[in-house]
Formats: sequence, C-alpha cells, structure tokens
Amino acid sequence: MAKKSRKHLYEVTALFTPEISEEEADREIHLIRESIEKGGGTVLSQSRWRKRKLAYPIKKFSEGFYLVLDFTASVDLLPDLSYELKYNEKCLRFLIIQVEKHKGMLGKATRGALKTEEKRVMEEVAS
Repeated sequence: MAKKSRKHLYEVTALFTPEISEEEADREIHLIRESIEKGGGTVLSQSRWRKRKLAYPIKKFSEGFYLVLDFTASVDLLPDLSYELKYNEKCLRFLIIQVEKHKGMLGKATRGALKTEEKRVMEEVAS
C-alpha cells in the first residue's frame, strides 16, 4: 500500500529577466502554476510585481520581474519545480520555502493574506 504524502504550505519567489514582456511574464506564471497543479499541488495565491530595480546586479541585470506564488503540495513536487526554474533561461533566481517553518520571513501583507488560506490548508492536512 502506497503511503500518502502529506501536503505542506509553500511559497516560491522567482525573479525573471527584465527583457521579458508583460505577456511573457504572465506565460511564465501560467507555466509555474501548471507545473504545481500537474504535480498534485494547489495554488492558493499569486502576485506579480512590475519591473523592479535590484539592489545589486544579478547575471548582469539591474532590474527584474518578481513573482510570488503560495501553494500547497507534497514534498515530492519540489525537485521538479526547482528543476524547471533552475533551467529556465528567463529565471534569474528563485527561492522555495515551507511557510510553516519560516513564517517570520514573510511580509506583513503576505501573512495577512495567507491567514484564512492557511487555516483551511491546515484543516485539510489534519484530515
């Protein structure tokens, strides 16, 4: 009998090159969402910021598009998602954190937005 993998609450933040258009940024969001959902995860919220100036150059870029996605998934999904982001030429950097372990790292607005969703997810996980 296969063991059912427990779902956790995660946040992925990705930084994309400034060379992509708004439409391409939306396409990248769609691809990441699709990857999460294909792996059995559920996207709870997403946020795409406009082009922002970086504190320091990354791969010779001084600006970039940020994307933040909050999702639930089993740990089995993370290697595939990391692989897709790591080898995406448009993605400069990314970070995936487990929200339950790193709540202090989240901004005030993100914590507030996740409060209701987190309750629902925790109830789902407990059952």
